[in-house]
Amino acid sequence: MALIEVKNLVKKYKISEKKNGLIGYIKFLFNPKYTEFTAVNNINFSIEEGELVGYIGENGAR
Repeated sequence: MALIEVKNLVKKYKISEKKNGLIGYIKFLFNPKYTEFTAVNNINFSIEEGELVGYIGENGAR
């Protein structure tokens, strides 16, 4: 029996597309644009009692 079970885990981030300078800042205020970044997509796992687990990979930082 699993203590922790994860099915179809997805984590997405919205990253703003800001331009440099005052004009870019003003444009972003009135018309914000974002890019979607998927950090984790469709992850499935289970952890049994007594198991040690670690996840190593990209952290989504830009």
